[in-house]
Amino acid sequence: MNALVISGLVIGAAYGYIAQRGAFCLSSGFRFVVTKRDFTKVKALLLAIAVQMVAMPAVFALGWAQPAFPSFFPVGAIVGGLLFGVSMYWAVGCAAGVWFKTGAGSLGAVAGIAGMMLGATLFEAGPLRGLRDAVHGLGGAVTFNATSLGLPLWALLVPLGAALILFLMRTETTKAGAWTWRRTGLLLGLVGVAAWPLAALVERQFGMSVIGGTVDLARLTSGATIPAKGFGGWDILFVLGLPLG
Repeated sequence: MNALVISGLVIGAAYGYIAQRGAFCLSSGFRFVVTKRDFTKVKALLLAIAVQMVAMPAVFALGWAQPAFPSFFPVGAIVGGLLFGVSMYWAVGCAAGVWFKTGAGSLGAVAGIAGMMLGATLFEAGPLRGLRDAVHGLGGAVTFNATSLGLPLWALLVPLGAALILFLMRTETTKAGAWTWRRTGLLLGLVGVAAWPLAALVERQFGMSVIGGTVDLARLTSGATIPAKGFGGWDILFVLGLPLG
């Protein structure tokens, strides 16, 4: 195996460690907003996003990675988001959450991983892919590029990201798990930034992806051939790194 693919394991382990220390899981994060008016974990998420908004244009400008602009399917996002939200509630964890909770000793999270592997594989590469494509086709696709809004990518992301950071820093500092949301969000954002150039070394132009690696791992265990480079080896090691962290 190309040694550079191991960087996926490193990034996954870093994410898993930070998420465990900061109790970072979007299932409980969004649920707490609704049930407790507690925005702690959502603020960590927003800070992680804002850090990447500020830093990623520099990564792209230096040629360390290339931006990816996947098509956006509005109807699919709404339907899939609703189903995924219900599933997260039942599984008591988000996609990354069930992986790192497995490393923390949760047997219930193992069942969540098994269900995610089965369902995602059926819709991504199995007999239900046609149904997924049909749902996507209901609303058509929205495509973007670096100048879709008439501005260079950095001119849009950097000011918005900086403004979001300034706004968040003015809010209350609270803790989730052992860490404050500030520490968790900052470190997750930095790991997200590091993922792009490291993944680009194996010809993979994308950030962290839990579902992709989960599907590839399911296909690998069923005997399918998964490339060591690109989408395949890096993504599999990333999800395996989550419980390790």
